[in-house]
Amino acid sequence: MTEFYFVRHGQTMNNVLGRYSGGVTDSPLTEVGVQHAEEAGQFLKDVHFDNVYVSPQPRAQKTAQLVLAPNDFEASRMTTVNDLHEINQGDWDGDIRAYHIHEPQAINYYHHPEKYDAANQNGESYPDMIKRGRAVIDKIYQANPKGRVLVVSHGTFLLVLLKTLQGVPLKDVRNGKLLDNSSISIFTTDDGKHFTCTDWNDTSFMNK
Repeated sequence: MTEFYFVRHGQTMNNVLGRYSGGVTDSPLTEVGVQHAEEAGQFLKDVHFDNVYVSPQPRAQKTAQLVLAPNDFEASRMTTVNDLHEINQGDWDGDIRAYHIHEPQAINYYHHPEKYDAANQNGESYPDMIKRGRAVIDKIYQANPKGRVLVVSHGTFLLVLLKTLQGVPLKDVRNGKLLDNSSISIFTTDDGKHFTCTDWNDTSFMNK
């Protein structure tokens, strides 16, 4: 059995300012973001990870470093995986979300992912994001058919990927709220194809 620990990066300035934060733009963690990532690290400090995989984006890299600080897995050993980056939001990336919220494709982006036309703003489609996400999970499982791994990535990417791993159809993958910053979700699999969620969006360790 392989156990996956999925962590969303800590709160960033773009999160606070209500800006799109996709696979191109980045912004630093806030003080709260640093605090919650450190608290996630304390919560996981006694968990032994065989491998750690992280998005290349700085907000995820910093979060992973903070989470691993009290752990016996040294951050210098973590593996950066390009395909763990956030969905590419194209021309929207970095813009204030409220500027676009009533546009037809923005409505589809949030509520009708099966209808979302990413090419309209030079972005990435949900099927393409899911395809690269599944490919990453397949590779991680093949490298760790028995063990425990930590994956640090992004809100939309993780929400959609984790729902897909549970068999949720494309039209429903955006139902419910986004995973919280620095939250922990745990999945297990015996074959790399069928996954069981044992913990979802856990923030119980945070001093809110």
